[in-house]
Amino acid sequence: MTTCTMSTITEIKQAHTEFGLVDAKGRKMGAWVTTETRLATESNTNSGQIIEPGVWFSVNMCASRDGKGYGVSGGTQYFRTEEERAKYIEKRMKAMRSKAAK
Repeated sequence: MTTCTMSTITEIKQAHTEFGLVDAKGRKMGAWVTTETRLATESNTNSGQIIEPGVWFSVNMCASRDGKGYGVSGGTQYFRTEEERAKYIEKRMKAMRSKAAK
């Protein structure tokens, strides 16, 4: 791994999904998904991300209540392909929906 500086090379996209569920306080439950494509370039400093140089597809997911972020996100995850990222989003969304239904 190499210390790299990350830069965004596509527009950041955000999408919200409601699960059709409400919590004990009557708030609509759902999730926010933020995606972008980033370029990692080698950095000559000790600050930056420890990651291989190249193009990365990132996602950050967060539960929501009434359309607003709720709790902590799972942090930004990086994938080499859009397909890997899509599979991760599908898996996480299923887990988040299942947790909300409890």
